[in-house]
Amino acid sequence: MNKSLSELIEISRRVGKDPWLVQGGSGNTSVKTSDERFMFVKASGTSLADMSKNKGWRRMNLAKVRGIIKDKKLAKPGLRKRETAVAGRLLAACEDNTKGNFRPSIEANLHAFLDKCVIHLHPTTVGVFVNSKNGKVKIEKLFACEMFPPLWVPYANPGFALAKKIADLGSKYRKKHGQLPQILFLEKHGLFISAAKPGQALRLVWKVINRCGKKLTCPAAKKIKKPDIKAIRNAKLAIKDAFFKATGQNQALHFFHNNIISVFAKKRDTGRLLKAGPLNPNEIIYCNGPAIWLEKLQEDKIAIGLKKQIAKGQKPPVAFLVKNLGLFVIGSIKSASIVEQVVCSSLFVRYNAQRLGGIAALTKSEQAFIQNFGA
Repeated sequence: MNKSLSELIEISRRVGKDPWLVQGGSGNTSVKTSDERFMFVKASGTSLADMSKNKGWRRMNLAKVRGIIKDKKLAKPGLRKRETAVAGRLLAACEDNTKGNFRPSIEANLHAFLDKCVIHLHPTTVGVFVNSKNGKVKIEKLFACEMFPPLWVPYANPGFALAKKIADLGSKYRKKHGQLPQILFLEKHGLFISAAKPGQALRLVWKVINRCGKKLTCPAAKKIKKPDIKAIRNAKLAIKDAFFKATGQNQALHFFHNNIISVFAKKRDTGRLLKAGPLNPNEIIYCNGPAIWLEKLQEDKIAIGLKKQIAKGQKPPVAFLVKNLGLFVIGSIKSASIVEQVVCSSLFVRYNAQRLGGIAALTKSEQAFIQNFGA
């Protein structure tokens, strides 16, 4: 097996098994070959933890990938035409024997302008800072002792716009510091780690996670009682019927209850925290927005709320946090488990971001881009 591919599999599995680093199939990785001809990158729609020598990656021609961002013509077409063109060119840059319709990550062209090993994650602790109104200032203080400071990347739409911004900011960083940035905090998005060797990249991941998580906390959990079975059954019926009335879809509904869900299901201000809007692309892609806070199980009222969102051209939310009870998620057990991870991470981020100075959520235009084009 190619050495670079072996390194990619190693770092992907190491970080992909922790839901507080990545939720579901989110996050991506890449490793460039020593001759700079190729880049092995995680395939879109696959899980980092499941990557193997036979699946979960694509090999890309590095010159072709970099040529996408350098092509000035791509800055001219309208949004839909440009993003479609970029996706097509990324796929065309793949040179391997992979079978099936596995596309390279939409962020592959971003990886091309960083160091040999790149790890992109959505850590919960980092999310607190990139979704806080004072996040940039807090990060600068946390990493003030570093010889090569982290690069803060203001929000850009995933795909071409974000890759272009990284390429430009990375070039300026290199001119100023004499090397590429190793730690990148992406506003309302996540973390990028860039290093020359896999071991170095992994060490940087843990360094950032530990430093960001030092002063973060979760509300104190009292003794967790097992929710009443009858109450769960009644809630399921109300939510399922409301979802059917709004969408015409008779979907499976799953119940989740753990320490974090129990704490926030009992907090008075949880509804206010969730009303801030979606924090990042993942919360839209996996959950169709933040979990819906339900203080009362009024079936018709729930249905009306869902219909209003659908009327705005949005997909109906699939997560419902019921006061004093727990989390209910529409969908298959596999998709619902991912939604549970995203919701738990989001609740922790919202609570701490509010404590740091306020929650910075996606704007309406940023949300619209994700809803229309994905990430």
